[in-house]
Parts: sequence; structure tokens; C-alpha cells
Amino acid sequence: EIANDLQELGDIYRYQGAYAHAEQYYTESLVLCREHGLGPCSQLFSLGLLALHQNDYALAGQQFTHPINREQLQHAGSNAALLLSGLAAVAAGTEQAERAARLYGIAQAMWAAHNIRLPAFDQAELERHIQLSREQLGDAKFKALAAEGSLMSLEQVVAYTQEVGKQIASNPKE
Repeated sequence: EIANDLQELGDIYRYQGAYAHAEQYYTESLVLCREHGLGPCSQLFSLGLLALHQNDYALAGQQFTHPINREQLQHAGSNAALLLSGLAAVAAGTEQAERAARLYGIAQAMWAAHNIRLPAFDQAELERHIQLSREQLGDAKFKALAAEGSLMSLEQVVAYTQEVGKQIASNPKE
């Protein structure tokens, strides 16, 4: 419960634009979760959003490329959807428009499957970056690639996200 409270304090500070304070609380929450063997995905997502807001794609990519594996996708769908949404935004910001569109489709399918909605503030931050890919590809091509992503099998999603994570890690655009 303390980790959740720290996470929420971080959210409050992030929404107010106090990013250093937000990072401090997210990090404290992350450390506490790791000390007690709890999943760190929501903290990584929040830290990634902080980096996205500052257009620091290298740091955001590090946060969002937390190992995504079959078990996580099957059993922690909402957390995996968070990370995939963030990874789509990073791909868009690093001029990997086609990958961004596919990842966006994967994440949207997971959001729908788990009936999850992001807070409007977080959704707007992600969409700001995704829009870069929409503009680069055009709406029709973006939608077609997103649809392609939404139809990927679990094995394809795992392989694809790991490939994208490696690409972002090896060649991030600052």
C-alpha cells in the first residue's frame, strides 16, 4: 500500500509539472516494490512518461523495455499494455513510424481485451508522440499497420517487442 501511495504522489507531482519530485516518488515506489518482490511495471511506465514529456527517448526506451515475455503478456496484461503503449510512443519519437503503428495496434488490442483506460493526461502524452507516426505514414497506412499489430499472436508480440526494444536501445534518437 505504501508503494501505491508513493506512486500516486508521483502522479500528482507529474500532473503539476514538478518532475523532479515525481521522479523521486516513482523511484521510491519502484525500490519498495523490488524489495518486496512486487512487479515494477507501473513505476517504469510513469518514469517513462516523465522521460517522454522531456523528449528523452533513450531514457523512456530504457523504462519501457522492461523484459516483456509470454508470461507477462498473459498474466499481467494491463502492465504489459502500459509498457507497449510507451514503447510505441518511443518508436514514434525515434522515427520508427511503422513500428510505432504496429506497437500501437498491439497495445490498443490489449487495452480493449482488459477493458482498461488511461488517465486523460497520460493518454495525451502518449498520443502526442504517436501523432508523429500518423503524420509520417498518413492515416490510412497508420491504421493498416495498427490493425496488423492488433492481430499478432502472443509469440509474434513477444518477438516483435524484444526486437523493437533492442533497436531503440542500440540507436535512440535524443
